[in-house]
Amino acid sequence: MSDDIIDVVVIGGGGAGLAAAVSAAEAGASVLLFEAETELGGSTQLSAGLFTAAGTSVQRGLGIEDSAEKFFQHYMDLNHWVLKPGLVRAFCENAGPTLEWLLGLGVEIPARESSNAHMPGLCQAGVEDVWRGHVPKDQGYGLVQTLDRARRAHGVEAVLGTRVQSLLVEDGRVVGVVADDIEVRAHAVVVASGGFAQNPELLEQYYPYPLRAGES
Repeated sequence: MSDDIIDVVVIGGGGAGLAAAVSAAEAGASVLLFEAETELGGSTQLSAGLFTAAGTSVQRGLGIEDSAEKFFQHYMDLNHWVLKPGLVRAFCENAGPTLEWLLGLGVEIPARESSNAHMPGLCQAGVEDVWRGHVPKDQGYGLVQTLDRARRAHGVEAVLGTRVQSLLVEDGRVVGVVADDIEVRAHAVVVASGGFAQNPELLEQYYPYPLRAGES
């Protein structure tokens, strides 16, 4: 890479952004992470941290036989096959290896049965045929702390209290971001800044029926 271009810029320092930053750094990329708040973690650190995955070492520790294929079949059947199977299959196939990656970083998920989504261990995440809900020690906060330790270990700088204003686009390609009116050029940009629940225009475009239901 050239001296003035970062390999990867990550927008958002929650669970998704931290995982992206650590993954890129593990692959040898230079990474810069922007977070609008004054601390990392986002909504992840406030969550139960429940991670749904199949064919994991935690399941095997409880004598549970499972696979990504079984996970995919159940997921699609449960949703009457109205979802895009390619996306669901990719999720089901990568959830297990991603969980093992998190365990390798130091996330603790004991091989014991959990009665709910707030007790560390393996719980029933929904109406699933096999228990696949993995709840880490210290829940979402524990996930964030582990990912942040890995971020620091890889020397990834996190710029806090800084909101990315826009993407830099040239010839139809994203080539960086603008943050605090400063252009930061990058070979790749990962947008991990959350959903669009507060954007009425996008809700109208992608989720018109729930929007019209109004607030409960």
